[in-house]
Amino acid sequence: MTPEQFQATLKQPAKPLHVVVAGATIAARRWAKPHASGILLVHGHAAHSHWWDHIAPILNRQFDVTAIDLSGAGESDHRDFYAPGLFAEELRAVTAAVGYKDPIIVGHSFGGTLARIACWLYPNWAKQLVLVDSVIAPIGSRPPASNRQDSLSSLNIFPEPRPNRLYQSLAVATKRFRLKPRQPLTHPFIIDHIAAHSVRETARGFEYKLDRQLFKKLMPTLCLPKAGTMIQELALPMAAILGDESAFFNDESSAGRANRQVIQQLFDANCVRTVQRAHHHILLDQPLALTEALFELCGP
Repeated sequence: MTPEQFQATLKQPAKPLHVVVAGATIAARRWAKPHASGILLVHGHAAHSHWWDHIAPILNRQFDVTAIDLSGAGESDHRDFYAPGLFAEELRAVTAAVGYKDPIIVGHSFGGTLARIACWLYPNWAKQLVLVDSVIAPIGSRPPASNRQDSLSSLNIFPEPRPNRLYQSLAVATKRFRLKPRQPLTHPFIIDHIAAHSVRETARGFEYKLDRQLFKKLMPTLCLPKAGTMIQELALPMAAILGDESAFFNDESSAGRANRQVIQQLFDANCVRTVQRAHHHILLDQPLALTEALFELCGP
């Protein structure tokens, strides 16, 4: 994607909307297309809906597209505690607010985990689930200490939370923006855009919008099956998109090979796409290839 192509996507504005779920205001933005199938885009951890700003307008050629800010991220409220069931309610509430009767749910990374759980909790809600570089714990792996570890953070890539730091200017704050896991910055202009939307101005200075305590405040949802079992129990069509150089799915590590093998075991081969020269954050380094894969997997 060239800078000119990127700027062209930003000229297609989205309409903001808000819903209240369990006392928290949840923000989302919609690129409407009347009578088209609806797609809900779910961001990963430490991200927000603006990560999809250059993806959604392209998908909007064929679909009615909505991107959510999960609680604890973007313009949505922070909570005193979080739970998979609450996130599932947020996803459903947003699709209901925009009138999607049988949405396609596309989730990146942690967002894919939450989308998977929501589809399992509400089996008649969505018509398709697409996981974008989202890890599923290896089948037959040692049972975790809790559902939280299995379903939500099977890979411990996030450090212990730190207090929200204040910065004297937007420029100083955005300069501190980092991807986790780190990867080459193929399109720095995309990084600059999402970094600018990751920060808010307060009376005390500029701070990141993310609730850094999210995982610390995350409560398990009782009776969730293990991730692999959950996938096997889902009755809706499913697909997976992987980065061939992803920190979680590359062939150079035993963990990457194991994670890829799980996908191969659980998904039909025709419903899996591997994006070449893509790392974990596929939507940032190979956005056009990602949209092409989504059109192939979600098309009529």
